[in-house]
Amino acid sequence: MGIGLKTICFTLVVIFNQYKHTEARGPECLKCNNMDSPTSCTHVVRCQDHEQCFVQKYLTDDGHTFFNVGCKDNQFCVAINQVGKRESKEIDKSSFNQTFEDSFNPTVVCEACCQSDLCNADSKCGSKPLQHAGKLLCYSCGFLPAAQKCNTITMCGSDELCFYEHTYHSGLSNERKWAASCNKKLVCDQLGTSCERKCCNTDICNSGCASSNCVSDPADIVFLLDESGSIGTHNFDIELNFIAEFAKHYTIGPNDVQMGVITFNTQVTEHFTLNNYANINDLTRGIRSIHYHSGGTRTDLAIDYVVQNSFSPGTGARSNVPHFLIVISDGNSNKPHLTNAAAIRLHQRNINTFAVGVGHVNLVELNTIASSRTNHVFTVNNHLELKLPLKAIRCRK
Repeated sequence: MGIGLKTICFTLVVIFNQYKHTEARGPECLKCNNMDSPTSCTHVVRCQDHEQCFVQKYLTDDGHTFFNVGCKDNQFCVAINQVGKRESKEIDKSSFNQTFEDSFNPTVVCEACCQSDLCNADSKCGSKPLQHAGKLLCYSCGFLPAAQKCNTITMCGSDELCFYEHTYHSGLSNERKWAASCNKKLVCDQLGTSCERKCCNTDICNSGCASSNCVSDPADIVFLLDESGSIGTHNFDIELNFIAEFAKHYTIGPNDVQMGVITFNTQVTEHFTLNNYANINDLTRGIRSIHYHSGGTRTDLAIDYVVQNSFSPGTGARSNVPHFLIVISDGNSNKPHLTNAAAIRLHQRNINTFAVGVGHVNLVELNTIASSRTNHVFTVNNHLELKLPLKAIRCRK
């Protein structure tokens, strides 16, 4: 029974250890308004790469002190650092969560920026220090969809570590989910090194899997697509859409991730090599320009083509980055014994190979093609499952 594309997407992207570059990559910061102290805030956000953590202290006309914490642009923060704290400035009421009466006139008495994770939690603008000795700040969320980030933190006990776990929730979608919390050190000592349930011992370290299966960006990735007669134009377009959506989660270029696409039926067609496209827009256009052709299923010829050509210097392959091959097929090859021999030649090369089977597939053959039958072989029930949105799962350092 197929496990669904969401599971496949989770595993592939985790193994590639690739951050989704369209997401923010600045510091992780507290973000709350109208707090009596920054340390009362338990909501965190990842700032943009042009932002820093920020603290604003303001005084109400009745003598009460409150804080806003969040992210601010680097240019704003440079101005603060040049002139020091900003005193006696009327505050922009539009930035607050509450509605102010005309008689309520808060005044900024201090603003400060800092550049490390959660730095706006501790002793900025005269706020009380974070009592943190011997304890960890950890993410704390119930089971979330695999691609969803946890934005809540908590202070663990002195006998606890940060903890996360991945699981499959039952139901029609068999959806991959994850949770973050604190766990007793005694329990953590019994967990070992499994990436499914794991503890860690630094602040906000429990954001997801960081197993040895992950490799670092950049990478060279080649897709090998079955376009035999049983596929049809509609399903083939779904395969192409899978690749296009997959590519959106990566920075495409000669110094980052490179992708190539090969299709096969009775013959093998290389549509573009690793070094043909140097940005996501051109790559997407290249994927969309591929058209379906019917024919047989000579998987053996396709694998041999990859071995001989796809990861050579002439196609842009780099010797100092990981090489990945993702094979998508809906059926058995026409020459199983030749496919088996070609797979042996493939595995003699340092090419990390995944096999995705669609429909009624020969699982033995998929296991033969893939680098590992335990975590490199996947099946989906039909091509419609490839329409599910592809979501990036960050595998954090």
